[in-house]
Amino acid sequence: STTAAYMGKKQKEMQKAVRTAAKRLLPPCGNEEHGDGVHFPQKSECLQCQDAAIRARSHWRTRARVELGGMACDLIVRISNDSPVEYMLVAVSTSTRHRTVYVSMPLISKHKEAIFSGLLKALLMAEYIWGLDPIRRTHWDRESGMVASEEKLNKLGIMLTLTEGNNSNANPVAEGAIHILCTVARVALDQAVAHCRSVTAEVRQSCRDFLWSYAIQYAAALISAQGVQQE
Repeated sequence: STTAAYMGKKQKEMQKAVRTAAKRLLPPCGNEEHGDGVHFPQKSECLQCQDAAIRARSHWRTRARVELGGMACDLIVRISNDSPVEYMLVAVSTSTRHRTVYVSMPLISKHKEAIFSGLLKALLMAEYIWGLDPIRRTHWDRESGMVASEEKLNKLGIMLTLTEGNNSNANPVAEGAIHILCTVARVALDQAVAHCRSVTAEVRQSCRDFLWSYAIQYAAALISAQGVQQE
């Protein structure tokens, strides 16, 4: 059909664009730029395309990660007057040999006590509710509240590994989990307030802000439960 032929043509065009796109490892002497100012598809010879690829493209991992007992962790920040919860701790299992487990815990601050307590609750939930292997390593961005708790973690037999800091690409598993959870949470919030037509848009937004932390926890539990069903 005409639609199928059009989609096939677009797919070939996108595949060609990906093949010629700027990679993370770039040629050292590229000094050309798109003359028309439109940087799509990307070209590895264009300096601006190279810069965008370096800054925005996450690490691609193609092989299986055998990291028994490991979880990648990070914080989601959302400051709002309508919710006392400003941070969400997200932890996701890192081994591809086990179904992926997502856990999220609300935090009212980034103080080391709050982060440490939230992490222990998250690890407990991952092990005893979702059946994850005993956790022996957590991987974080260089979060000051977590760095201060390294000695406490070590006493519990849990190793702490850190990125160099200020680099989201250095912890791609956690960043990917945050993207997935936020997407599911937004859909859940939209569905939750869709039938509240008798209130103003401002009230609906306040409801979204208040329910945000619950939506993130719901998203983590939903995806982890789907993984159990698929086993």
